[in-house]
Amino acid sequence: MDELHVRGPTEACWAITAALRSELKGLYRVLEKKVAVPTSRGAVTFGYVAGIPILMIRTGIGGKRAVDVCTSVLQRFKTKALISIGYAGSLNPALAVGDIVIAQEVLVTLDGQRRLFYSAPSLLDVARTVPMEHHGPGKIVVGRLITTDRVIVTSKEKRLLGTTCRADAVDMESGFLASLAVQAAIPFIAIRSISDDAIRDIPDYNTLGRLKRDGQYHKLLWYVACRPNELIRMLRMRYWAVHAAGTLTRFLDEFLGHGFGEDTGKSSDLMCSGHLTYLG
Repeated sequence: MDELHVRGPTEACWAITAALRSELKGLYRVLEKKVAVPTSRGAVTFGYVAGIPILMIRTGIGGKRAVDVCTSVLQRFKTKALISIGYAGSLNPALAVGDIVIAQEVLVTLDGQRRLFYSAPSLLDVARTVPMEHHGPGKIVVGRLITTDRVIVTSKEKRLLGTTCRADAVDMESGFLASLAVQAAIPFIAIRSISDDAIRDIPDYNTLGRLKRDGQYHKLLWYVACRPNELIRMLRMRYWAVHAAGTLTRFLDEFLGHGFGEDTGKSSDLMCSGHLTYLG
């Protein structure tokens, strides 16, 4: 077994992280010379996209998991930038399933304080150059992403969160990863595909996930059986997720294919990617 299989890559890589396998599935297909990297947490694969060395990191859902897995990776390997990808819920009624949100700002509550992180300008510049026609029908929006510690389920709560926080979309990992990137002094950007719109409720994954984690499968089945609409929402979300994953893959293929300038990761870029604002 060669050194790459045992220890992982020695060259500096772009780290692309997502919570779920389905969010990375499209990139796995175009990843060349891919090799599974041994790790005690999450799942890490090394390879190349358009000649760019990539570490694909699957962390599982939630900020704590994402930080734990990515911290382990950043400690082991040279990393040029951290890119958070995956699904997001829309908080903006103008955004539809499959639309792409490039996070210029990421809002998150850490240690009881609301913090606003900014993506690296050089990565934003590259993301902005991706033409909409290549990503398929829909919109590409540069805006604000908010990270929460639970799934936002109802349309009422989505509208309220979007209005009060002036955010376009919500996820459960990017804000925590932005904070990690600041600590590691590497550029960061979040790119998310809308998997559910702002005008409809989605399944209560908070309750469903808790019952599954606790091994209460009889209660889980009973919960769904007593709520026929929940099953309908689950089937609808599955369809939406496939569409969102497809547009995300097409966007990322173009994004990575544009390449990155030599200024990415230099001190001026890091100062901006590491900037944060404390909010009351």
